[in-house]
Amino acid sequence: MSAFSTAALFDPSAYARPERFHALFRSLRAQAPVTKVEMEGFPPFWLVTRHDDIKAIENDAATFLAGPRTILQSLAQEKVNLEKLGDRNGLKTLVHMDGDEHRKHRMIAQGFFNRSNIEKLRAQTERQADIFIDKMAAMDGACDFASDIAFWFPLRVVMSIMGVPREDDAHLLKLTQQLFGFMDPDLGYGQEQGEMGVIKVIGDFSAYVNALIAERRARPADDLATVLATAEIDGQPIDAFKQLSYFILVTTAGHDTTSASIAEGMNALIDDPAAMARLKAEPDLCATAADEFVRLAAPVRHFLRTPVRDVRVAGVDIKAGETLMLAFWSAARDETQFANPDGVTVDRPVNQHLAFGYGPHVCLGKHLARMEIEVFFRRLLPRLADIERAGAVQYMESGFVSGIKKMPVRYKMR
Repeated sequence: MSAFSTAALFDPSAYARPERFHALFRSLRAQAPVTKVEMEGFPPFWLVTRHDDIKAIENDAATFLAGPRTILQSLAQEKVNLEKLGDRNGLKTLVHMDGDEHRKHRMIAQGFFNRSNIEKLRAQTERQADIFIDKMAAMDGACDFASDIAFWFPLRVVMSIMGVPREDDAHLLKLTQQLFGFMDPDLGYGQEQGEMGVIKVIGDFSAYVNALIAERRARPADDLATVLATAEIDGQPIDAFKQLSYFILVTTAGHDTTSASIAEGMNALIDDPAAMARLKAEPDLCATAADEFVRLAAPVRHFLRTPVRDVRVAGVDIKAGETLMLAFWSAARDETQFANPDGVTVDRPVNQHLAFGYGPHVCLGKHLARMEIEVFFRRLLPRLADIERAGAVQYMESGFVSGIKKMPVRYKMR
């Protein structure tokens, strides 16, 4: 093992250097694919790094539960979450649910995100992509591709599905970044807020969502906010906390992970001009490339799972009730699954990455994300004559959802 060790998993600033984690995970996959990790002030867990092991765990949701612990947080944060919000996970979204509860709540929005319904949004998504590509063209050949373009395009698409007006986009982007990057010095509330940073941002979300839900109850519309406002489970309205949690899940994961994949895709294409040239010559490959960009970005770094019985994973015995961390961004670069795991292969024939998850908890919005990424590059690349980085790429300092936060570029448009 290198000096860069699993202790870095607990340090938000370490996530600014993802290449160091890639090297660590490469070593762990080869030498210790399931390894015990302990740190004072955090729950101990077994780190699972291989693609096939993570896939098998996610495909057995009856054994490996999401609800007991869903993401890695300090014990102090869990305590504050329980005291202030009533749940140590902090929220009660689909990713925190299991079994029938998960299935019933997933069905609330399933219709909005099925493949056929998403395809109906293609023309609208193309128009939105053109707006941001036109913005890029008007910026005199220089911009921050992440913070000026990639953040905003998927945000507007998912907010239109939710029924959020365009003038609220900036506010909700800020809240998303504060939630996922609450320890990031550029995006979050900062370490001085301690455990209350998460509570504050959830409170800010709550104020917005409560007003929106009240508006939709009074004036229903053809949008997902109205569905949440009127949703029932077993004949009973879902409670305000679950409405809030559902809104946060859709409007944060629904754009932030796609933004990260678009930015990572462009970053990879800048490094591989031949791949970019091929996409320009064969635009139909943008559909395949979209999955490749998601694989490279793997924006959701991990989820936690808890087995209900004693199990064996990769030859390691794990007791019922112990915690496993599924390192999805390690699985995304597993050399036993992917040729050229650290590079971009825009025509990868069978891309069985797990960046959207797998099994019952597979990403609700995966069809939307794929379509958005495909559309964006289909519309951009014919107009992009040349592009290069104009400064260092910076990543969000977050161990849960992360991606490129700054990527200055110079370019020429046609």
